[in-house]
Amino acid sequence: MTPNRRQFVAALATVPLVVQSASAQRRTPVTTADPVLEQIVAELRALAGEFENAQPGTRKSLLRAMESTLGAGAAHLQANYDAGFQAALRRRESRGGRAALVHELMLRGHDARQHNMTHEAIDAAMTRAARQGLSGSFRNVQQTLRRIRLQAPDQIQAASLTSVQYDYCADLNWMISNMEGMVMIVCAIAVLEPTWGGEIPCAALTLALGLLLVQRSWFC
Repeated sequence: MTPNRRQFVAALATVPLVVQSASAQRRTPVTTADPVLEQIVAELRALAGEFENAQPGTRKSLLRAMESTLGAGAAHLQANYDAGFQAALRRRESRGGRAALVHELMLRGHDARQHNMTHEAIDAAMTRAARQGLSGSFRNVQQTLRRIRLQAPDQIQAASLTSVQYDYCADLNWMISNMEGMVMIVCAIAVLEPTWGGEIPCAALTLALGLLLVQRSWFC
């Protein structure tokens, strides 16, 4: 498949739009300064831009750099955000029950054009969010990129391959589906249960989802 530049640009452009949308729904401003996480997001965005313009033979090295940056991001999220996010998710669920929260997330997801999300998918994503936190999502993306780097063929070689043992496209689609649910939850909780810095993790996970979309546009 030829890389889809329009899809790539849309994935990166989503980050500021998500943050602006969250900010617009707040009645009171919330301080969101986190220079470390902002730098991680900036580095991931820059690496994604380099990836699009790189020669096929250098893309695997850029994936390695993305993996390293995602690892640093996961450590930062675990140390600074996981506990607060998981507590906010529990608070919101305790107020009206799980079914009501899933329905509320579905409504907000529809507003964000997340049409492929079902109640079952959101419920499963909530279970993963409660167990893994934000850092778990970053690590999942990191592991997916590592598998692609190690096992997926370079684009220039793909046409000559009749089969591959590792179905990286199926793996990507599965991870993208998981991340879509996680992004919907994290960005909604940033609005529904505002905590310090809630919008920045929303932007970070949105960009991590964008990295997966970039890989699908190139390798699948």
